[in-house]
Amino acid sequence: LCFNRKIRFEEMKEVIYKEGVIDGVKFSFESGRLAPQAHSSVFAKMGDTAVLVTVIVSNSKEIPGFFPLTIEYKEKLYASGLISSSRFIKREGRPSSDEILKARIIDRSIRPLFKEDFRSEIQVVVNVLSYDKENDPVVVSVNAVSLALSLLGLPFEGPVSGVKVSLINDEFKLNPSDNLEGQSPLNMFISSTDECA
Repeated sequence: LCFNRKIRFEEMKEVIYKEGVIDGVKFSFESGRLAPQAHSSVFAKMGDTAVLVTVIVSNSKEIPGFFPLTIEYKEKLYASGLISSSRFIKREGRPSSDEILKARIIDRSIRPLFKEDFRSEIQVVVNVLSYDKENDPVVVSVNAVSLALSLLGLPFEGPVSGVKVSLINDEFKLNPSDNLEGQSPLNMFISSTDECA
């Protein structure tokens, strides 16, 4: 089964903005303003951590024997206010191990929610634009990717929500900062739909 509906860029021109509060931290999602040439895009913020998610769906008539879902997660040094010390390295290298692991978290959260016979190629690119060292970008990314896919009308049984959970002073804490997470004996990433919650 391929996704044969022709996606038009005009469909995504309406700007949608929603915000809320989770455990005292403000989060917001905005779609339709940035990356207008992508089939779907979501700009998401949690605190001062911001990510831009873009999704492209192939309209190719060729049906591969597998589900070609590609997740690309990019964390640049500028996102956390760092400047590379080397003046000779002017281009991006391959993804770091941390970027690969975070891309896998996103992949494992959304891949099982597609219909088994769905075969259209999907490319998801997550760019971390800023990181406040308090709110993990991968948490924001999972939620933003889920929203971007839900906006397209694909056979996607989402949306899915993701949170980090740590055990601190014998109490579970949602989305802890890096410092608190380092002190915890238990750190988990949990993704769930509303049916599984």
